[in-house]
Amino acid sequence: MGGAEKLFLGLVEAINHHTSHVADLIKIPVFEQGFWGLVDGYRLFAELDLSHFDLVISTKYPAWMIRHKNHHVYLQHKLRGFYDLYQAAPQGLKGGEPRSAPRALPDHPSLQGLLAILDRSHPDRKDMDDLFAELGRLRHLRLPENIFVFPGPLIRRVVHFLDQIGLSSDNIVSYSAISRTVANRKDYFPAGVPVRVLHHPTSLKGLAPGTKQDYLFTASRLSELKRLHLLVAAYARVPGNLPFLIAGTGAEEFTLARQAAHDPRIQFLGFVPDAQLSQLYRDALAVPFVPYDEDYGLITLEAMRCAKPVLTCSDSGGVTELVQSGVTGEIATPTVESIAGLLANLVENPARSQDLGRNALERVRPITWSNFVRDLLDQVSLPRIVRTPSTSAQPRGHILVLSTFGVHPPLQGGQLRIFHLYRQLANHYDVTILSLGNLDAPEEAIEMAPGYVEHRIPRVKAQAREEMRLKDLSGISCGDIMVITHWAQNNRFMDVLQEYLSSTDCVVLSHPYMAHALQECWDGPVVYDAHNVEYDLKKPFLDGLPELLDGVRTTEALALKKSRLVLACSTQDRERLIELYGVAPQQVLVVENGVDPAGTQHLDEQARQDLKNRLRLAGHRVAVFVGSYHGPNIEAVRHILDMAPRCADWIFLVVGSVEAAFRNATIPDNVRMLEQLDDTKKNLLLYAADLGLNPVTSGSGTNMKVLDYAIHHLPILSTPFGLRGLELDQRHVLVREIQEFSDALTSCQNVQAASLAKNAYDEVQKKYAWSALGKKCAAGLKSLLA
Repeated sequence: MGGAEKLFLGLVEAINHHTSHVADLIKIPVFEQGFWGLVDGYRLFAELDLSHFDLVISTKYPAWMIRHKNHHVYLQHKLRGFYDLYQAAPQGLKGGEPRSAPRALPDHPSLQGLLAILDRSHPDRKDMDDLFAELGRLRHLRLPENIFVFPGPLIRRVVHFLDQIGLSSDNIVSYSAISRTVANRKDYFPAGVPVRVLHHPTSLKGLAPGTKQDYLFTASRLSELKRLHLLVAAYARVPGNLPFLIAGTGAEEFTLARQAAHDPRIQFLGFVPDAQLSQLYRDALAVPFVPYDEDYGLITLEAMRCAKPVLTCSDSGGVTELVQSGVTGEIATPTVESIAGLLANLVENPARSQDLGRNALERVRPITWSNFVRDLLDQVSLPRIVRTPSTSAQPRGHILVLSTFGVHPPLQGGQLRIFHLYRQLANHYDVTILSLGNLDAPEEAIEMAPGYVEHRIPRVKAQAREEMRLKDLSGISCGDIMVITHWAQNNRFMDVLQEYLSSTDCVVLSHPYMAHALQECWDGPVVYDAHNVEYDLKKPFLDGLPELLDGVRTTEALALKKSRLVLACSTQDRERLIELYGVAPQQVLVVENGVDPAGTQHLDEQARQDLKNRLRLAGHRVAVFVGSYHGPNIEAVRHILDMAPRCADWIFLVVGSVEAAFRNATIPDNVRMLEQLDDTKKNLLLYAADLGLNPVTSGSGTNMKVLDYAIHHLPILSTPFGLRGLELDQRHVLVREIQEFSDALTSCQNVQAASLAKNAYDEVQKKYAWSALGKKCAAGLKSLLA
């Protein structure tokens, strides 16, 4: 049970105890003291099927050879004798003599195929399969034993080759290391990949400050790299009778015992069980620990958890990341003289040693399993974002768009505006949408086009609870309003936001609700994309909840105050924002909602009738309404339910998440409620329908459904209010007040409707294509960023 095993067990227990995830430990013994044992270990992990897990974390060779789409490495160390300790002559090792020069790769005719594989640059999984096949062939030949000597140059070359494949950024989603020492070692990580350092806790129980200072104590594997011989030699020069207790076993046990035979103060305790080990830490004065280039050193952490100062050496690696000389312990040069002097100082000044120990405890107090697991899972949950490199020779800025809801796939109004408008903007800038997803949904990063990514962070439970509470109060969806007060509860979202802000040129607030979150961490350029006048939109539904309505108005005012540029969906919205908040007119640019004409077509009457037959709508006139779960759309559907019984020769199709508001309502026989549909199914209904309905009488912004109807060559019946912000009128649309809708449906003539539909299509394609609106938006941003 070394440090690696303690990490495995502690990590699994902590994930299961401190998070909502379920973790298993898969540990497969590998015989790594021989050529073929090590090769077999690498092959075993490379062939292991872990696809039934959502996420895999590996920490050591050869486990990182596994294949998994969500594979994260928290690296402890590589096979050090083949990397950082190859040919090393560490100061302070007995003799410190340089090791012999590296041997050349064996030269034998049978090895030509193997060496050719090992010489391949940028190897991948196919090269790995070729390597294992070739090694399998060689294994059964009677070749000279010196070829497969262990450790030897051939197995070292094989391990480097396999590690290069297993740790490639093609196979690993994220990289972390147990210490800066490990993160900075040569050839440990692929060039250029970001490596996060996370100091993990110990799983040893019972660690706490003690009241006694009865001895010096250390615990260690008794091996040459731990340099216990330096401590024994140094302690011989320390005056006094304070005992020095050493726990542990290992290859150097008898050598060290002979070295200390004449110093009765030094006692070797051998193997010590965990309960006794904790007690030994608690009653010690100090803990000397002087290994050479230690990966991390749990002994350091365990001692400091017991408020003991640690004496280490300047080349002790990870230990020095926790020990600050003269503050939490002492750092010596790796010589007997330097170690002896600092040991004597600790022994002769117990009060000072206590002060250092108290500082040591404070230094490691935050290193807990709950904190560690949170930080590790924040890191390993981060999806890989594969960006297609821009083909432009010009440097591109980065725009960050904040949304309170997921955007991809775009199915309804707000999603459609964000998706298409910033897709066009991605022709000029790299664009990242940072959005809030649903509770318990996975974190996702979706590249929707070159230079265009949505990174979606799920809501946390506190946010979901508040959202439901507000919905119960108001009767409307409140996933946006919730963010006003509960933005800080989502640590993951805020951490990712901070990361993006470090490299962005401009932030777009899509809707105002993240203005408070942004105010805490960003002083750069802000654009407010006002989908609506939010105060006017929410007022009919929040009039009886003044505190919520005031929160909406205050937040919208803050978004406008922070913004150097405001995008309004219509001239009416622009004028209303100026009136409500005193915005400077030159600050507001009208960028209307748009439509994507690509992929739409015009069906002739016969094709449309054939489609109606396939959809079992033949013999009926069909009116369609498309809407999200949104107050004005809910009100519009109520109008449809009211008029439907008076229009018996029509079938009314209500499409979209708005249907959720009517699952317990009485629905007329000629009204069919359909859930939100993907684009393919929705387009089929629009092609088959006879009329697009827009009985909207409240709200703000523009109704994108009108544009969607028009681009599908569908005649439109709309209220005057439903056309706000659009340059469409009686030449393009049947315009009637809501109380006149029933009569309009009864008297609607096919010839007249077809003529209006053609006019509407031509006007919308000319004025409201996203490509044209994107250019307008890009021009405004270019002026702002200049």
